[in-house]
Amino acid sequence: MDSFDLVENGSAERIKGTYATASAFQVFDVPFVPGRPFTADEDKPGGPLVAVLAEPFWRIHFSGDPNIVGKSIDLNGHTFQVIGVAKPIDSEYSDAPKVFVPLNAVDVVGDWDKWRGRDSHFLFCLGRLKNGVTLAQAQADLRTIQRNLAARYPEDKGYGVRLEGGQYATMKDYSRTLWLLFGAAGALLLISTTNVSTLLMARASDRQHEMTIRSAMGASRLRLIGYLLRDSALLSFIGGLLGIPVALMGIQFIKWLSPEDMPRVFDVSLNPEALFMFFVVTLFAAVASGLFPALLLSMTHPESALRAGGSRGASAGPQHGECNQS
Repeated sequence: MDSFDLVENGSAERIKGTYATASAFQVFDVPFVPGRPFTADEDKPGGPLVAVLAEPFWRIHFSGDPNIVGKSIDLNGHTFQVIGVAKPIDSEYSDAPKVFVPLNAVDVVGDWDKWRGRDSHFLFCLGRLKNGVTLAQAQADLRTIQRNLAARYPEDKGYGVRLEGGQYATMKDYSRTLWLLFGAAGALLLISTTNVSTLLMARASDRQHEMTIRSAMGASRLRLIGYLLRDSALLSFIGGLLGIPVALMGIQFIKWLSPEDMPRVFDVSLNPEALFMFFVVTLFAAVASGLFPALLLSMTHPESALRAGGSRGASAGPQHGECNQS
């Protein structure tokens, strides 16, 4: 990522831009609205100065004018011909690149010193595996290439090549933080489930007589468990519905607090896959919080429970009678 001075009508604007090789758009399978990507011949030292605009920037800054292709823009005091408008490659940054120029254009508009030297190792590469090729196979091929290069160029000795999956590569710097957040969310869910289970246990003692009557009337244990689980499922479902707006506000709050260079955080959303997982967790919470109280109540023996209830009624009778006699 770099910055360029875009000059129009005598006024300059600082915009985000990036250098890319000609194959970058092919690797990401980026569609073009109008125009095309730059070619390998245009990405050679001394090649023509061409530029590709990002679609959001094109729509806002140039009002979506399709005739922008073929026109010129001024970047860092140099004239670039616009050859295409590309769909956003991704939305992992809040301030995505507005313009793409060939990597070799850095010799003209960049301030990279001796970036072509073999001892410069600040560029990073992205690639796409061929169908049927694993990451381990690609790693082995590149390791062979690196050994051959080290044999030809002594300054390459001591360096290696390591491939990483795209998802891991972008998130590895934040993996510990994400695991801590995951653990905190799991602990909060466990505490909440335990609290709800305790409340259901307290309520179960008040419903013991009801369950006794249902059992005496022929309700099976499985039916009693299902009846009791419906209560916890209803509570969990209501809690899940209330959790959706809370989750949406939480996502926006995290984006607001996150640094602009944190990969993929600005691409986080409550999509259908996340909602499905959300309700799977809700179902798990319903079963976890209601299963033990339901099992406890379903083990009630109608004869002993009714006998206990009758004895309590018999002991209450004389006391009531003594009060009437007095």
